[in-house]
Amino acid sequence: MLRLIVVSLFFTICFGAEQARIIGGYPTEMTKHPFQVSLEKHGTHACGGSIISRDWVVTAGHCVAKRFSPPTKKFRVRVGSSYREQGGSVHQVSKIILHPEIRRQYFMHNDIALIKVRTPFIYNDAVKPISIATKSPSSGAAAVVTGWGVTREVNENQHDDLPSQLREVQLFINTGLGCILTSRYLDKNMLCVTAAKSYTGACYGDSGGPLVSNGKLVGIVSGGIYQCALGYPDIYTNVANFREWIKSKTGIA
Repeated sequence: MLRLIVVSLFFTICFGAEQARIIGGYPTEMTKHPFQVSLEKHGTHACGGSIISRDWVVTAGHCVAKRFSPPTKKFRVRVGSSYREQGGSVHQVSKIILHPEIRRQYFMHNDIALIKVRTPFIYNDAVKPISIATKSPSSGAAAVVTGWGVTREVNENQHDDLPSQLREVQLFINTGLGCILTSRYLDKNMLCVTAAKSYTGACYGDSGGPLVSNGKLVGIVSGGIYQCALGYPDIYTNVANFREWIKSKTGIA
């Protein structure tokens, strides 16, 4: 029976990894999460991200697509607004740095990218950087993910269910049977995360957004298993393991 479960999970991973993975949760304000950004593509919300300095944002690598020359003109960064595609300040992108070893093998590996904006962010109550975790979070640690992703399971090309206001969901790091069975497909640069409540979790449009635990950025929304918010774990980039790479590209310690 266990073998059957593992084999079933294997196929779920293989064919479900494409999800760009907030379902459930509740509305929140940018003043609670002032590091959150909306990465817009052609003027429309595409992914989340996190402010790490006055001119740098960290996001998921798959959000910026092209491997060798990510198209900076397609993207802009909106900060300081709790509402999707309105308010706050908008910053054009001057540089995108994609991790050179990003790849897909069941899940996205090394799924991280850096974005530099042309005009620096002006800090205020709704615009502030977040510190990057210095070590991986402990198993069972509580965490929060935020974003403007869809609020119900839909096809990834249907974005009519994106909420206008930022939402947050409570999660736990590396807990549950799903994470145990999934572990063979993960590496040290990934975090397995489960929701604190049933039928909640990250989904399309949340990719690249922050996973925060103890006030530190510990993860980046990367992908998931099967459908959103059905009790399966979500996979996040383990940001602490990329501190040196981030420092080498931005100078941010």
